[in-house]
Amino acid sequence: MRDPIFLGSQAINYEDYLALEEKSKTKHEFTGGKIRAMAGGTPKHARLASNTFGRLFMALDGKPCQPLTSDQRVRVEEIHEGFYPDVLVSCPPEEFSPFDRNALTNPTLIVEVLSPSTRGYDKTQKFGAYSLLPSLRDLVFLEPDFVCLEHYHRESPQDEWRYRVYYKRTDVFTLEHLGVQLSLEEIYRNVDASEVLTLPLENSDK
Repeated sequence: MRDPIFLGSQAINYEDYLALEEKSKTKHEFTGGKIRAMAGGTPKHARLASNTFGRLFMALDGKPCQPLTSDQRVRVEEIHEGFYPDVLVSCPPEEFSPFDRNALTNPTLIVEVLSPSTRGYDKTQKFGAYSLLPSLRDLVFLEPDFVCLEHYHRESPQDEWRYRVYYKRTDVFTLEHLGVQLSLEEIYRNVDASEVLTLPLENSDK
């Protein structure tokens, strides 16, 4: 996710958010009754998102499920919030919100590229919102400055998230629900990100 900018402190409703979004030249997310303007990302951010989308596109070519870019808005119906994941995968039948005809409500995979200013928000408030999507099976966080992929997987909305972290370019991780394997070497290709010797964020037994 690109660095956010809050627009005012007064809470608004989703209809007001959509009215702004239709007129705006930039994208905004809507969470907690507030609008977050999405500022431009870094080259590393762009390349990580592009690499991930490209590998998913090739892996899913000819299959029913397809990757989408950050132009696709996702709405969490239960809490009336809207987001633009960096990369997502949608499987048929696609479902769109009756309150927002352009917002997908049933992604199966979401990928977010972190940044120092958004890491906390992405992994708490945004993670919590995404967890309310019944269709979501896999959630991936990518670090841009060092090789680190955090993968959360669940079999159903009632299951707890299984967590694994990968931090070597030679690591390969599996998206079981999609029948896809991706390597970190592919995702971090041409990205100036260092490898670390120890887990940088969380313990793998979480």
